[in-house]
Amino acid sequence: MSVSEIVNVLNRIIECHQDLRELGTRKREAILQNSIEELSAIVQKESKAVKEIQELDQRRVVKINEYMVTRCYKTNPFITVGELVKLVFKAEEKQQLMDCQERLLKEIRQLKELNALNQQLVEQSLGFIDLSLDLLTATPEQDAIYANPTQQGQARRKNAYFDTRA
Repeated sequence: MSVSEIVNVLNRIIECHQDLRELGTRKREAILQNSIEELSAIVQKESKAVKEIQELDQRRVVKINEYMVTRCYKTNPFITVGELVKLVFKAEEKQQLMDCQERLLKEIRQLKELNALNQQLVEQSLGFIDLSLDLLTATPEQDAIYANPTQQGQARRKNAYFDTRA
């Protein structure tokens, strides 16, 4: 068995991460446009892509262990590509693995940054919704209106747009 099978699996994992990054970009646009339906569809597609990545990662482990058996090494279900590079002797195969590892790490880093940005956007959207609800359901105790200190004892009722007692 050669390293090419492992490289093929790694390339497929990289493609899946690129698809996830594209979905993340579409998700950002859906968040900015406040399109809940599109956001829901994107989240479902992301779930499928993550499941595929998990399956590919299991296949990667199997292929690496098969390679190790053919080279008379002890199998290890937790071996990383970086550790495998140390066990490969052919310069061309070693370079292929290192290139795949570098591309995969780059994709993961970009995906993490995009997910962090999307998380911030969602948190800001939720904060805005919370503020809007607070404004619509304001009670007199919550009103931030300055009043004459001599009239503080008098309870002035200000009508809210939304009656929370209904």
